[in-house]
Amino acid sequence: MKLLSNAAATGSAVDWYGGPGSLFVRGTWDGATAKLQASPDGGTTWIDVPTDAANSSPLALTANGIANFQLGPCKLRGAISGAGGSTSLTADVV
Repeated sequence: MKLLSNAAATGSAVDWYGGPGSLFVRGTWDGATAKLQASPDGGTTWIDVPTDAANSSPLALTANGIANFQLGPCKLRGAISGAGGSTSLTADVV
């Protein structure tokens, strides 16, 4: 599922049916950070997806890469912060 396409800002929400997944992010970063966010209430509230069950830190990438996650049914979106003038990121979840 596509979360971001040549983007420098937060993307639109998609439905996640639950289970393990992988976030793939690539592109021109120019200082940006990409996070995976989940909404348990249809898009009203957005929460950074943690890197582990202890919720110790948000799943965030600052360079091309892949991060794994495990979630129940929810909405997902890619969120970009700290974007520079040439930031252009593409993100997919599978």
